[in-house]
Amino acid sequence: MKIGVLLDSSSGAIKEELQNTNIDVIPLHIILEDGTDLSDTRENIEKYDVYNRVNNKENVKTSQASPGELEIKYNEMLEKYDHIIHITITKNISSMQDTAIMVSKQPEFNGKVTVPEHNLAASAIKSCGLYLNKIINEGQKDIEYLVNEINEFEKSFVAIIVPGDLSKLARGGRAVKIFASILNAFKTKAVIHWAAKPKKIAMARKLSIIIEKVSGLLEKTYEGEEFNLTLLTTWDIQKRLLENTRVDLNNAKISFQETYLPSIYAVHAGIDTLGFIATGKKFEY
Repeated sequence: MKIGVLLDSSSGAIKEELQNTNIDVIPLHIILEDGTDLSDTRENIEKYDVYNRVNNKENVKTSQASPGELEIKYNEMLEKYDHIIHITITKNISSMQDTAIMVSKQPEFNGKVTVPEHNLAASAIKSCGLYLNKIINEGQKDIEYLVNEINEFEKSFVAIIVPGDLSKLARGGRAVKIFASILNAFKTKAVIHWAAKPKKIAMARKLSIIIEKVSGLLEKTYEGEEFNLTLLTTWDIQKRLLENTRVDLNNAKISFQETYLPSIYAVHAGIDTLGFIATGKKFEY
């Protein structure tokens, strides 16, 4: 049986890095203030100057892929694969997961498309997809086993977000407005552990304190076990903020790699958002 893995653009995965894998990507949507509906691709983000619009407080929104788009993508992939595992955007941000589960139960896809429930976010979704691709290529074809590996992957996953603009989270219903206004008034950053139920773990004005809180949560979570940490930022982040973050991570002796923050998160949390994604090393691909 040939198994394909489908991710969406919230994973930050791009087709160039997925060459020679069994992974495909379906774009989500970005809706501009004037109603223009864009597929979530870097080309569109740049062409329509989306990040500048976000910085200027325009009412930019995001939307899931439609059931019809999913049907087209599933049919397209099923011409190549016998079964599809679709790892969607996390369910505490979007209803995409519920929509995908609904579509997967249609007669033509029943038993051919699996949509696991999870709370993975951003580059962790990409890493999970690449890990699945690895073990599939090593000969693992049992769908139940592969879904269980996603669950195990999630147990080793930590996501921390430091929103660049809490007022945007408030408008999207993802932060308490009063809380956001207080933080913005004092130019304070919120450090949020983004899990099934996101939880504020710190309020800080200094970047060094933010990194200290990130380090503390990682130490508590992994308790000496090895992990990989990725710093996620937009390509339009303030250069000084990025450089200072790198310096403070290095000063804290935290090894890390870097990748771009998926546009969906930048639209909701601001261009200067910092993301930290950690996963257990045993799931390397």
